Amino acid sequence: MDLNFGLFLVERGVLTSHQFCGLIKIQQSQLPPAAFVALKYNFLTTGQIARIYAAMQHQDPGDFLSTAKSLGYINADQIEAVERLRGLWADSLRDVMVDCGVLNDSQVREWLAKFEESMACMRATNIAETDRSSQTDGGHADRSDTPIPSPKFRVRPSIQVHATP
Repeated sequence: MDLNFGLFLVERGVLTSHQFCGLIKIQQSQLPPAAFVALKYNFLTTGQIARIYAAMQHQDPGDFLSTAKSLGYINADQIEAVERLRGLWADSLRDVMVDCGVLNDSQVREWLAKFEESMACMRATNIAETDRSSQTDGGHADRSDTPIPSPKFRVRPSIQVHATP
């Protein structure tokens, strides 16, 4: 929901895209390392973690979790669980906005209410359209009208800053 709320604020001109990306970067920086979460929740042992880091030094220094998977220590479902658990440690985007002084608490609450109202209207519209199309085509709704779900970022977005002369 945080990403959708942030995009809503960008669409309304409350945030610039640069501010939004910066807030996401700050939020992502609060995430604990994947190795810490995998160890804490018993997905990996300390020995496995040491072997993963050793493999990362000798091979392509890619992502910790993908290296753990390639070594056969964890599977895709466990990777998803580790990423979900990492997300629980970070502040919400709303908290980051307030902490950074982009919006104050009352402004966040006001815009969140507008966002939730907008989402409720969208859901109601989608339900009405689905009901209409299922009545006209004998229950076979056209999938082209189905909204595309928002992306779930599994990798931290990177923001590169280029100095201008």
